[in-house]
Amino acid sequence: MKKNLRLRLIAFTLLASSVLVAAAARAQNDPKTALTGQLQEQYKIMETVLIVQKVGIVGVSRDAIPQLPRAGKTIFLIKGAALFGPDTQHQAFLGTDIRTFSSGDKVYVTSVNLNFKEDKVEMGLEECAKCNGIDEDAAHFAFVVFQFPSGYLSGGADIGQVTDGISQLLAMENVSSDAPQPPLGNTPQTTQQQSPATILTNEGVLKLVKAHMPDSVIIATITASNCQFDKSPDALIAMQNDGASSAVLKAVAEAPVVGNLPPSPPEPGLAPVCGDYASCISMAKDALASSAWNDAEAAFRVASTLDPKRPDAWIGLGNVYLATNRMHQAPAVWDKALNAGGSLIFRYCHQQGAGGCWKGDLAFGPEQVSFTDIRGKSEFEVPPSGITSADVADRRIYRAVQLKLVVSGKNFNFYFVPFGSLCKTEDAVNCSPEGIEQQRAVTQYISQAIPKLTSGQLGPRAASTKP
Repeated sequence: MKKNLRLRLIAFTLLASSVLVAAAARAQNDPKTALTGQLQEQYKIMETVLIVQKVGIVGVSRDAIPQLPRAGKTIFLIKGAALFGPDTQHQAFLGTDIRTFSSGDKVYVTSVNLNFKEDKVEMGLEECAKCNGIDEDAAHFAFVVFQFPSGYLSGGADIGQVTDGISQLLAMENVSSDAPQPPLGNTPQTTQQQSPATILTNEGVLKLVKAHMPDSVIIATITASNCQFDKSPDALIAMQNDGASSAVLKAVAEAPVVGNLPPSPPEPGLAPVCGDYASCISMAKDALASSAWNDAEAAFRVASTLDPKRPDAWIGLGNVYLATNRMHQAPAVWDKALNAGGSLIFRYCHQQGAGGCWKGDLAFGPEQVSFTDIRGKSEFEVPPSGITSADVADRRIYRAVQLKLVVSGKNFNFYFVPFGSLCKTEDAVNCSPEGIEQQRAVTQYISQAIPKLTSGQLGPRAASTKP
């Protein structure tokens, strides 16, 4: 009996061992398991030292570590090498001891995990106190999410491709931080000249501004990039007019310049190369869309002399004046546009209580006043006489200027959306001082112009009675 029991135990042990061996073999053959193991071997906890390659990783104190994955993560997009830190709203959960890691700072790896479903590598970091020459109690901690293209990790990426992506932001200590990282999936090639794509210009900064990137991200990009900025007074003023904040302008002005800038184009006069009204308007609108304010103004001015009775040139000049902070010059040309029978269209958002602020176009002219939101929904279309009240209100709690319209007995509250990222309108409107000035100029003009359109003081009738 005992002999049979012993034989059964031996048989069970052998069977269990074979199952475990088979499971281990399957694990070794599973690409995902293998990649996870290789990555954890490459980035050893509290042993591997990495060198920060780009400014923008947000570090917090030891007390705020539990908040990092939820509110303090820094996201690095592998495709495009774009870095995004937590926004102001989330930073409120991280305490006051927050530091942005600088290029060249050294950090330890505290954790590394792969999320194959979402194509992410998540990595915890701790400042290397002895490497950076700081006290250990002053070390900051960070949580970085490396976002790979969809299907990249789950599609069979190998360890070399994954580490190549990570090293764009965090390079191994024994890897030269000066060597450019090859694009994913491409064979590295030796090059003697810097790629033009690595040069950051004024236009590149303005793209980030218009994309509503936080100042911290824009400044980090400037600091980490090779820059060729036009720092002339006119160029900096143009950037400010296009929404760049004082902090961003300071970073541009202080950035070292790589190489020499190409010679600046001559200042445009009042006679751009356009021979007729239509071509001048087309040229001006293209310049306006690319924030080339001087070119736009010159072309609009020529168009206004070719046919002063058409509204497009006057409307365009008003937009140029608004964008370049010459608000006091805008009402006169807006009046000319309305007297020529044109309609002015401004981007406003309609405050709808807890429902947020829906952006759309507020259009008004001699025949009609209307608002259509970005979904294409028309809130109202009435003649100017259908607006029974048009008032301006300073909403100090929101830091914004409000246009209050009463249309057929119904109240509407609007906020003008200024040129550039001068206001936040996602939930509640909140504007910079420059944004408030634009809001006030446009909103006051509308509140005064609508009654004049109703009474005939503005519009084609008013123009026809003038000597």
